[in-house]
Amino acid sequence: MTGSKLNSGRLWRMAANLKNTWPAWALLIGNLFWLTPSQAQSPAQEDLTSFAIQRLAQAVIDYSAQIKYCRQQEIVLPPDTFAGLEISRDEQIAALAYFRNKNDRTCLGQVEEEFLQATLLAREAKLPAYSAKDDPGAEQILTALLSRTLALKRERPYLRLAPALRRQLEALPVLQHNFDPFQSMRSLGLSNSDIDDD
Repeated sequence: MTGSKLNSGRLWRMAANLKNTWPAWALLIGNLFWLTPSQAQSPAQEDLTSFAIQRLAQAVIDYSAQIKYCRQQEIVLPPDTFAGLEISRDEQIAALAYFRNKNDRTCLGQVEEEFLQATLLAREAKLPAYSAKDDPGAEQILTALLSRTLALKRERPYLRLAPALRRQLEALPVLQHNFDPFQSMRSLGLSNSDIDDD
């Protein structure tokens, strides 16, 4: 991603595709196990490296499992989700993007925080692919921050909605569940491509 512009459409697709990334997580975990502290390291650095490897491996396992769990909890919003509300098509899209990210972050919870901390520790311990030398643009950290970046981008259009409409939307129980964004947009008669627009 170095040198490329991260746009909201790309972030949305990457976040939505996390459910399909378990093979990548498995490869990462496999690669972590061949890492061993170098004999040229000081004892303190060797301890940090070992701790970082263990912490990152566990964080990847936990995060992957939680992502899978969250995706299994997804529902498809019914066509009448916004029935009775005076809400435009653009407002529906803003609400869907906001609640999707809010619910996802809630579901991922502390596991996501642990993954970010493990990624930062891996950089500090100079693990391969995470060190400043191997990753000068801090892409590994940016990837770990992806859902937070996306959540902030989706919050802005939602906060532009009228306060009364936001209160009505927040009172809808169905929007408090994890939902599949693309299937839900189809169910609601909205185009998937609209969610990618800034």
